[in-house]
Amino acid sequence: MIRIRTAFLLLAAFSASPSLALEPIDIDPMIPVNLCELNPALCIEILPIDPCILNPALCIEILPIDPCILNPALCIEILPIDPCVLFPETCVAPPSIDPDYAFGGRQKVKVAGAGKQISVAMYAIELGGLGFAGMDEADRYYVGTWVPVGKTGHKFALTLDPASKSELAAKIAAAASSMTGAPQNVVFTKSPKIILKIDDAGGATLKIKCRGVLNGTDIPVKYKAKLVGQAVAAILLP
Repeated sequence: MIRIRTAFLLLAAFSASPSLALEPIDIDPMIPVNLCELNPALCIEILPIDPCILNPALCIEILPIDPCILNPALCIEILPIDPCVLFPETCVAPPSIDPDYAFGGRQKVKVAGAGKQISVAMYAIELGGLGFAGMDEADRYYVGTWVPVGKTGHKFALTLDPASKSELAAKIAAAASSMTGAPQNVVFTKSPKIILKIDDAGGATLKIKCRGVLNGTDIPVKYKAKLVGQAVAAILLP
């Protein structure tokens, strides 16, 4: 009974005291309540912690290891071996010739659809037995056989051996390449026709005619040279 009376007395005193009375809060129900204003601690931005700060070892940049450091043998520059060292027999320089006749003049290469090219040509020819050796202005070496033709005894037909035919084809192909603007190879459709004619005064003429096609095509290629010359002995005389 005493406890109930005491509670009523405290409640009456709390209501009568102006300092302890609660004032009503004026809240407009149409305006949303900003929780950050009511409790700023709720709105403190917590930034993520940089893992590199927590564990710097995670952020060390590991550069790739140069394989040349691990195995220097991998990075030794291996220069190409000169085939002449491995197979000296394949690189023997063509034998020098002691020419009997020296010729000079013009040569013409004609490629269908690409025009023609005219340039200077020089040949030196050494005759012997039934064979001959020659060299042109580009130091290409030619060998083959010759036979007399006609009844005068001063006219000869020269026939190139297979390697020399390839050299002459390469000579013509070089001109064809410069004319077409692309690397070319030439295949003969007829054997080159080479005629050497010597006159009684020691002069001579050399005529060369070739026909072929650009390799892999049917584009005609023609080579023609008409050269004049004379015996080397006559050239060397004062």
